[in-house]
Amino acid sequence: MDLRFTDDQEELRRSVRAFLGKECPVSLVRAQAEGSGGPEARRLWEKMVAADWPGLAIARDDGGVGLGFAELAVLAEEAGAALVPGPLVATTGLFVPTVAEVADPARRHELLTRVATGGATGTLAVAEGTRGAGIGTIAATATPVAGGFALDGTKRFVLSAREAEWIAVVARLAAPAAGAAAGDLAVLVVQRSALQTTPLHAYDPTRSLCSVDLGGCAVAGSSLLGAGPQAAGGLRRAMEEGACVLALETLGACREMFAAVLAYAQSRRQFGAAIGSFQAVKHKLVDMFVSLEKARALAYYAVAAICEDAPDRAQAVAMAKAATDDCQRHIGQESIQTFGGIGFTWENDLQLFVKRAKTTGALLGDAHDHRRHLAATMGLGAAAS
Repeated sequence: MDLRFTDDQEELRRSVRAFLGKECPVSLVRAQAEGSGGPEARRLWEKMVAADWPGLAIARDDGGVGLGFAELAVLAEEAGAALVPGPLVATTGLFVPTVAEVADPARRHELLTRVATGGATGTLAVAEGTRGAGIGTIAATATPVAGGFALDGTKRFVLSAREAEWIAVVARLAAPAAGAAAGDLAVLVVQRSALQTTPLHAYDPTRSLCSVDLGGCAVAGSSLLGAGPQAAGGLRRAMEEGACVLALETLGACREMFAAVLAYAQSRRQFGAAIGSFQAVKHKLVDMFVSLEKARALAYYAVAAICEDAPDRAQAVAMAKAATDDCQRHIGQESIQTFGGIGFTWENDLQLFVKRAKTTGALLGDAHDHRRHLAATMGLGAAAS
């Protein structure tokens, strides 16, 4: 397993960072948080589509650039560092892997070509409870009816649902259909306009989280991506990729928080010296750096495990998601304290990074959820969901 970046991957990182530095300044993110950044965010999405970012990890046969998960990981980290608003992460990290892993070749080609060449957007609706996003507790139903399915249930914490054209909905079949038994998992792609989405009052105001009401929604039979054990296996793999993308986005936000607090400690003077020269502050900075590097190592090990389809990919992703969630809590707390509390005021940009990292850290399960899952896969707890 080679954990080194290639020259092309490093060049991709530089180009993405330069693009976002120009096109996604913190002022755009702040405008989005204040409710006035809609037009700028839409223009940013159009520019990212023109740069082929939605199709970065989509196969050439499906209209994409044809790069791999490692390149998507680089994009996700830099998106987190720039606090990119809009549907980029939901589309590339949640919707695209779900379609790629669950759909049959014809349906996959149809949907992914729309994403790669037309800038279509999507997301994944799986979570129903207040914690995690395990598929073992799915209660939403898809009932076979003439010509399609009737959906029922409620999905929570659906990322970028208001900006998505499609929502991949995970439900259980209420009766046998498509060669699958009643109670089997099914994944259906539904037009967002057919669903009732309710914005949640999210901690991070720079992009949307929604509750999605499925009740009364009737969809055509062609909406079914897949059902049964094979679809469930594909969904698990897609969610591993999605969790890893979210971990990398959290890592990017943590990286910028640490850079900000380090610069502040070097410039802020007290008692005639930079506060970074004080031993107590030095210890804080070292601890934050160790937390960041631990999270980075585990996150990119998970990327490599996914790229090589290693037997321990599920465990690697769980460790990465747990480590990055730990990292955001540690660095967020210490950064605010080092800034003397002003980091959490609305006027200081640090609070935007803290909120993005904290919210992303909880999506698809936080550190507690993933440690529980990891323990289960090692035979140390209840069966993983």
